[in-house]
Amino acid sequence: MSINKFEAAADVVSRYLKLYPKNLTPDLFAVYLRTLMKTGRLDLARQFKTPLEKAPHKNRYAYDALIEYALLNQENEQALEYTNDAIKNHPKLVGFYLKKADQIIKLKKYKEAEALLTKAKELNFESNDLNRAKFMELKGLLLAFSGDVKNATIFFKKSLEIEDSYELRMRLADLASSEDPSNETDKLIAESKAIKLLMQAKDFFEKRNYELALSAAAKATDAMAGHIPSELFLAKVQLRLGLAKQALKTLEDLVARYPDDRSINIALLDAYIDTYKFNDAKKRIGIISGTDLKNSYEFASANGRLYIRMGDTLQAISWLRTSINMNPLNDTDIYLLAELIIKRANFDAARLLLNKCMELDPVNPDYRIAYAKVVYEQQDDLSAIGYLLGLLDEFGENPKVLSEIAVFYYRAGKVKDFQAYKEKLEKMPVKDKSLYEFLIKAAILDERFSEIPALVESLLAIEPGEIEAMMTAGRVLYEDGKLVEAASWFKRIQEKLETYPKVQYYRAKILFLSKDYDQALKEVEADLKANGDNDADLTLMAQIYMEKDELVKAENLFKQAQKINPKAFDTLVGLADISTKRNNFDLALDLYKKAMQQKNDEPIIHRKIGDVYRRLAQGALAVESYKMYLEMAPEAADKGQVEAYINLMQ
Repeated sequence: MSINKFEAAADVVSRYLKLYPKNLTPDLFAVYLRTLMKTGRLDLARQFKTPLEKAPHKNRYAYDALIEYALLNQENEQALEYTNDAIKNHPKLVGFYLKKADQIIKLKKYKEAEALLTKAKELNFESNDLNRAKFMELKGLLLAFSGDVKNATIFFKKSLEIEDSYELRMRLADLASSEDPSNETDKLIAESKAIKLLMQAKDFFEKRNYELALSAAAKATDAMAGHIPSELFLAKVQLRLGLAKQALKTLEDLVARYPDDRSINIALLDAYIDTYKFNDAKKRIGIISGTDLKNSYEFASANGRLYIRMGDTLQAISWLRTSINMNPLNDTDIYLLAELIIKRANFDAARLLLNKCMELDPVNPDYRIAYAKVVYEQQDDLSAIGYLLGLLDEFGENPKVLSEIAVFYYRAGKVKDFQAYKEKLEKMPVKDKSLYEFLIKAAILDERFSEIPALVESLLAIEPGEIEAMMTAGRVLYEDGKLVEAASWFKRIQEKLETYPKVQYYRAKILFLSKDYDQALKEVEADLKANGDNDADLTLMAQIYMEKDELVKAENLFKQAQKINPKAFDTLVGLADISTKRNNFDLALDLYKKAMQQKNDEPIIHRKIGDVYRRLAQGALAVESYKMYLEMAPEAADKGQVEAYINLMQ
């Protein structure tokens, strides 16, 4: 409850009640009732309210839950009755005097409310800051109703300094202002209006109404200039909608105005990481390293996520462990660490981490799915399926869980079961992100590549910022030889996020295949500038220079690529091609064979090896390689020429 994981809290209590039904206490009833109210499960809450109400001896927590339940159901008279009963049975608990004062102020019983506040003050607020904040709020309301707005504002500000109360903010947001920006009351009202709009934006965001969330967030920033939480949330919505440039501008403008603000610095760093602007992220890290923020778990977490994006697993693991040591309740980072550990095949350690994640948030399906993958690695696919099937009682027809069951059935060769779950998912009334992600994955597994672009469009209709799915559509079309359609997808991605990995590479590759070498060179150079040296870009640049017959430049670039990835197929083939052009056939043959070890099923490598053997006058070996080539590519465009070589050598 204290870390706002209400679903998880409700799940923990529910499990406990199933295991120990005889260990029920009023305290437990009270906690469960509050968690159910927080998660909106009022029907179930009603079942637990009755036994709590009948308890002969109610403590403060029981009364708190009953009062909250009554107010939530607009049973105001019942709430007041519970409050009076609580004061009678617990006369030294200040909170109930304040609750009653709050209720009767709404009934305009101001004198009676004043007497209750006096009683709370006499009890010294139980030396509790939350009680003191509530007293200030209610005192401010009484002053406001008496016409003393100036002093009311002073009390409101003091209350909000102690606790930024959502309830008080909503009250202030509904007040009219005098349109005087220098007036302290107007400032408080403007800030409260911004917070109210921000809450609306967050509600829209959680319901995936991103356009409405964007509109509400923009209105929140207009309600009060410089309201940092609203500006930060606006940037978050912009990123979700795929408006990366706008989001970064929002955050960069903010950090220019408030260079020392912790939340802005972390948000900008996160945005650079999420938009693959690694150089900008490193610069921001350098700036933050000179501040106290460098000692925070948020800074360590951001570094961990940066190195995950950059593919540096060891650095990522180190930073994530630092983050978790600083904040052991941060299940998000524990999960990220578990995923990295799984990739390194340290499954026992991953189990421990995932168990911790599930303790902290037992209702998160991602943690259970990751655990199923560990079961698969340590046992087999059927064990993983069994584990996931066991979750259905708990999670119901959760699309993520059902999708993973279907995928495991496919891996196990149980095609009928896979199809059954696929049909079940397709018939689900609510179409969410995880459903379309599964349908895209299923289309790839079934090699129904032509369906993927339409599925991605359906996903984008509900999640406009899903650039990874757009990349999948472009890549599938590219590999299917539909270069014009692929180029269209890559252009859409580039318009949203030009630094997205490989998008400029694929655009350059298409231009290269279209023999537009100069434009291809510009694209690949832009990608290298944005994302730094990588073997794919360097190899493509080398291939371009080979076509331009600049072999020295090409060779140097291939060698740079080889230093980054010594086993890259295209790099090895490129160096072998240069050796062939220079009649250095022994070296060429050695390089081709190394390339073949990486991709033995690539037809062209057998053709190239055949060419080298032919030029070395080793006819039998050449014929063998050529026949393998034609067997693997029976419709090859150069089939006639290769057959002529075979006939000549035979």
